[in-house]
Formats: sequence, structure tokens, C-alpha cells
Amino acid sequence: MRRCRDLLLVSFLLCFAAMSGADTLQPFSTLSSEHPRLLLKAGEWTALKERIDNRDPQITFLWEQIRGVADDCLDREPVTRKLKGRRLLGVSRLTLKRIGCLAIAYRLTDDTRYLDRAVVELDAVCAFSDWNPSHFLDVAEMAAAVGTGYDWLYHELTPDQRQRYRTALLEKALVLGLNSEKSYTWWISGTNNWNQVCHGGLTLAALAIADEDGGDIPERIVIQAIENIGVAMQEYEPDGGYPEGAGYWDYGTTYNVLFLDVLESALGSDFGVTDPFPGFIKTAEFRAQMNTPAGLRYNFGDSSIRLNPAPTLFWFDHPRVNRMEYQYMKEAVPSTVPNARSSSGRMTPFQLIWLSRVDLTAAGAPLPLVASWRGRNPVAVFRTSWTDPDASFLTLKGGKATINHGHMDAGSFVFESDGVRWSLDLPHGSYHALETQGVGLWNRQQDSDRWTLKAWSTLGHNLLRFPGYNPDVDGGCKWSEKSLDAPDPGISVDLTALYPQFYDTYERQVELHGNGSAVITDRVRGLAAPVNPQWTMLTRADIVTDATGATLSQDGKTLRVDAECSEELQISWETAEKPLRAEDFSHPGLRRLIIESLANTGSLDLTVRLIPKE
Repeated sequence: MRRCRDLLLVSFLLCFAAMSGADTLQPFSTLSSEHPRLLLKAGEWTALKERIDNRDPQITFLWEQIRGVADDCLDREPVTRKLKGRRLLGVSRLTLKRIGCLAIAYRLTDDTRYLDRAVVELDAVCAFSDWNPSHFLDVAEMAAAVGTGYDWLYHELTPDQRQRYRTALLEKALVLGLNSEKSYTWWISGTNNWNQVCHGGLTLAALAIADEDGGDIPERIVIQAIENIGVAMQEYEPDGGYPEGAGYWDYGTTYNVLFLDVLESALGSDFGVTDPFPGFIKTAEFRAQMNTPAGLRYNFGDSSIRLNPAPTLFWFDHPRVNRMEYQYMKEAVPSTVPNARSSSGRMTPFQLIWLSRVDLTAAGAPLPLVASWRGRNPVAVFRTSWTDPDASFLTLKGGKATINHGHMDAGSFVFESDGVRWSLDLPHGSYHALETQGVGLWNRQQDSDRWTLKAWSTLGHNLLRFPGYNPDVDGGCKWSEKSLDAPDPGISVDLTALYPQFYDTYERQVELHGNGSAVITDRVRGLAAPVNPQWTMLTRADIVTDATGATLSQDGKTLRVDAECSEELQISWETAEKPLRAEDFSHPGLRRLIIESLANTGSLDLTVRLIPKE
């Protein structure tokens, strides 16, 4: 499968090079000579301003949030060049939030306080010694911030200000982004979110200053992005799933969409970038399906469990997803106090523009209750309802640990019912806190420090484990059987590659029944392991075990866990609060249910039912 995927990608690159290689592609031949030209042009700004003046209910709640941030900026000191560990990323993101909100607030109100304050931020960051190119995401997001301010405020800036901002964009971002010989530009043809963020941020900046001094550098940046961003867009194939999870979907996809949108607005075309990737166009449904009935997020990989707005969803032509996201935002956004201290919500100015284009009266087809995605990190989700907050929700994933932001979680599941997340995919802690203690977090080799941290190891997931042994980090796990249309839909994943030294074959199947109960079945053949296999589930519920299973209680709700096995079982639970090593994080209130087979040879057939109780 990997060879097939690589061949498809090579074919795309060869095809694209033949059609529009560097020798023939001249994107700036259609460049709009007017400013602003990024996302909205002058006449479109006028139309948006009229909607704001008329308090259009579709967008007013977002506008009030943006203006609140802009107002909060007015009495604050500008950002300073203060790194957190190896990153300037927090400063770059805060700058994007401040400049974006101030610039759009000025354009929609003509209040010069916002203009003057945006100039203060632009002056501050353009005077930095650099934008920290050793961690190039910092450069990309700062370039997006300065490029946005430059374009949206172009006619109000003095010639001297424009010159200083152009020089900063060229010297601190664009020139560096072309230097493929430097270690910090590995992302140019990378497969992960860095590709999308860096190409997206630099392209926005390049188009902001495209027709002014800078020679051919801005156009070369755009050509480089057009020719390479498809490597990352390939990751959404074949059906829209994103291997890095919902959190990094928000990050990578937002910058990918920004890239496409500024190409269209400034150059009148996306140059066919999306044509080879139907999965990318379908991916809005994937992101929507990661939201759970309990108001949380399916947080596989390095994603947060907390549900956040997904600004980019309104760019996609998916009426049902748009309406769902809009309803969520109408409830969540007004409760957020606008502030210019945190970078949270930095994409809201762009989100306002995307939302303003959406027709919320379009119904669209209902989203399915069951969905699965293939690709490099297969995921399946099941739910009993889209409207009931007490609905049952079940997941299963495949993949392998070495995927970007991957965990040792192939075969893991998450289960919710009655508004309770009964089985947890353990959220990770701060990257910075671990890095400063010397933990090799980004090494994904078999013996990496990464796998000695609870959230990234098998101990942070709901799996059939072999205590003391880690699975093969390169063991790829794919769907083996689907019954998604059955009355009790289910899916199976082939997990044989995880511990091939311990068994001949291993398959896990999950089903979600109409009564809201979940069934997890493990089938192992040719078992010959040095330890007894343990079925484990992380929970914050109180646990009472008995001979055939356990009863879990949380928030006044109850879940019954029943186990049936071909071998004798021992059922217990343990606290999972303590870190695995001194540098790791503790997790107060965390418990682990353990269903242990007392046989470690032969065949194992273990079925566990999760049954919500009244």
C-alpha cells in the first residue's frame, strides 16, 4: 500500500512538473495590481462593511469578538522577541491575532486607533533581529501576520513604513524560505503540517509584496509552494482523513486553505493544485466527525480533547458541516472574553471572511452516523445520533506510531455514552516542559524517549497490551473487514504487525449496537507470548470489579463492562495517576481497568461489552 501511495504521489509530481514546471509557470502574470488583494478585494470589503453596519446576524457575533480583541490591544504593550525554549511561535501567533484583528477592525470601522495600533505591532516585529528560522513555523506565522497587515492597510501606510515591512518580509522570511540547503527548510517537500503552514504563510507574504521591490523572490516562493504543497495534500487521500488528528487538521488545513484562497484572490487561480486530491476537498466531514456528542473531541494523536472552533470549515462547500459548525460557534464564541494576551482565536479575522461567503439556508445531505477513513492512519467513528448529547460514540484506529504526532495507539478505541467519556485517549502534556528537561520527544525510533511517556505509550490508550513490551513502531495496521451498513455496524483492524514475535495473527473488531452498547472483540491466533495479554481501558470513573467484569460510575451515570473469553480471566483495576518517569506528567483521578487472560499461548478470543445503564 505504501508503494502504491508513493507511486501515485510521484505520478502527480511528474504530471504537475510537465504541465507547469518552474520554466513555464508564471503565476504573477495574472497578479492583481490593487491592494487589498488577499482574501477580499476593495469592493468586497465594502460589501462586508455594509453587512457589519447592518448587524447581519450571521457574522455579527464573530465581528464583536474581533473588535473586542482590537479594543483590548489599544492599551497593551506590543509583542517582544521572547522565545519559549526553542520557539518564538507563541509570539508569532499572538502577532497574527493582533494585526489581523486590528487591521480588519480598521477596515470595517475607519477608526484610526486600530490603524495606529496595528502599525505599532508591525514596527515592533519588523525590528526583531530575526523571526527564529531554526523553527520555521515561527517565521511562517509571523510572515502571515506582517503580510496581512501590509496588504489590508496598504493605502494607509507611509512609503517608509511599506519599505521597512517589505524589507523585513524579504530578509526575515522569503529569502530564507528559498534556501533548500539549510536544515530549517526540510519542510519544503515534507508530508506533514509544516509543509502547509510554511508554504501558506510565505505565499501570503509573497503575494502581499509581489509587485514591488524584491525581484523574483516573491514569485519563486509562490512557484515553490505550488509545486510542493501537494506532497502534504496527498496525506488526505483517498477519502479525506487526516493522519495527524483533529488538532493538527485545524493547523495544517487552515494554512492550506489560506494558501489556496490568496492564490485565487490575488492571481485568479489555484493553478490546479487541488485537482489531484479529491480527499482534500472531502476532508470537512472528517473534521466534523471528530466532534463528539458529549461536546468533546476525538483526540487521537497530539490533539486536545477540548472542542474548539475550526475556522477553515466554512471555506469548504459542505452545507451540513457549515450549519453544524455555525450552531456550535453561536453558542461557544459569545461566552469567550476577547483578549489580546492569548493567541487563541488568531484565525478569527479569516474565519469571518469565510463565514460571510456561506449560505446557511442550504440544507445539504445529513452526515452519516458511521464513517471510516483509510489513508496512512485509518480511523473509524460510530454514533447513535447527531442531535442527542447522551448518544453513544465509539471509535477505532489503525496506523502506526511513527506517523507525525503519532502515538502507540493502533487498535485503540474511545467510548462515550450518557454525556460521559468513559474510555480516554490520554491527552498529552506540554512539549516545552518535556524538551527543557532533555526528553527526546521527537525521535520516533523504537527505543525513543517518546515511548517512555504515558500519553504517547501503550499505557495512554485502550489496547490489548503485553506488559513490559512495546509494539513495533513501524507496524502498520489497516482495516481488514467492514460492516458499516449493518444494523449493528462494525469494523475490524488487522493488528498482526504490532507484536509479530508473540502471535501469528491478531484482529480487533468493534461494533456499536442500536441500544448504545459497544462490543470490542479481540481474536489472537498462534499466541506464544512471554507474558499474559491484558485488555486495558483508561477512565476517570469509579470502578467496582466482579467475576465477570466491572461497573463504572461517573457523574451520576453507570456503565457495565462484561467480559467473555476462551481463557480464564482476572479482572482488576489500578490507579494510573503517576508519571512513568520523573519528567512525565501526572494525571489525577485516572484509573486503568485491566482484564487479563491467564493464558499466554494458543488462541485467544476475548469479547468485552460496554453497556450504558439507566
